[in-house]
This record gives sequence, structure tokens and C-alpha cells, in this order.
Amino acid sequence: MKSGISFKAVQIDDAALILSWRQDKDVSKYMFSDVDDMNIDRQQAWIDSKNEDVTYQHYIMRYDEEPFGYISFNQIDWSNKHCSSGSYIVSAHDRRRFGGLLHNYFSDYIFYGLGMNKSVVEILQGNDAVIAIQKRLKLRHVGVFKDHVIKNGKFYDVELFELLEADYRTHPRLQSIEKSLAAYDYERNDYDNT
Repeated sequence: MKSGISFKAVQIDDAALILSWRQDKDVSKYMFSDVDDMNIDRQQAWIDSKNEDVTYQHYIMRYDEEPFGYISFNQIDWSNKHCSSGSYIVSAHDRRRFGGLLHNYFSDYIFYGLGMNKSVVEILQGNDAVIAIQKRLKLRHVGVFKDHVIKNGKFYDVELFELLEADYRTHPRLQSIEKSLAAYDYERNDYDNT
């Protein structure tokens, strides 16, 4: 049994869990899209398509192997070395417990696992706690997509933040890069820019 925070690549058999999380009102209110029904076949097909997509990677976040959330690295542009990410932690207790600990895990994987130069985060208007976290972590606020997402018949803005690998090197570390990458079962090879 693996202890501590770990990330398990999403598989077809995670469909019911992810679907139940997407139905949770505290999660779905900040998602760009809503799940209208509990169609497990559709969720499995979505997982299958994302697992075949070279511009998308996604993981179940776990603590002592107990799932607590989801992270995706998407819009991966291998040529220009940038990607976006999106995540959610399901329970308020786990958001308080893990929210501040995950920055190094996410960023280390983006910069030293995937080899990206820039990370982009898009946050739905109203998700004030997550917007505040990006500012506290010193991600650069680069703008707003006005009226970018429709939910329940209403337009919402999307706040845009970015972080360059060079800027990330100045961020405080809570653990080593190797520990972050090992949480994804990823071994760091020759990339060493610390």
C-alpha cells in the first residue's frame, strides 16, 4: 500500500466514481460543463477517448490510496511546450487538508514530467477561493475571457493565469521533484533544471 499523496491514471473502471463526483453540486458549479445524466456508458466512452488523446492526461488524486479528487493536464502542446490543467477536490474537508499541498505535485509534473515551459489555469468566475490560491501562489493573472462559458442559461467569465517554469523555480518547495514525480509513478530521467 502506497502512503501519502499519489496520482492514479484514470481507467474505464473509474467511470462511476468520476461521474458521481461530477454530479456533486460543490464540484459541478465550477466545472465548464455539466453532466446531465448518470450515463455510465457515455462516461466510459469519454474516458476511453481521453486516454487515447495525446494532448490529455488525467489522474485520480489519492491519499493513502483513498480517492479524493481529479486532475487533468489538457491542451498539451508538445511543440510549443505549454498545457492547461484543471482539478477538483470533492469534499470541503479534503480541500482544506490538501489544497495548499498540491501545487508542487501539479507543477513538478507539468514542468519536469511533461517537460512544459508554461502552465495555464482557467478558472470559472465565482470560484473565488481557487482564484485567491492562484494569486497567493504568484501565478500571473493574464486576463479574462468575457462571457466564455454558459451554465444554466447564464454566461460566465473565465479568469486566466499562467506560470512559467523559470518563475516556478523561485516558488517554495514542500517536497523534492523526485517525490512529486514518484507520486505519479513517474521516474525522472535526464531533465534536471533545479
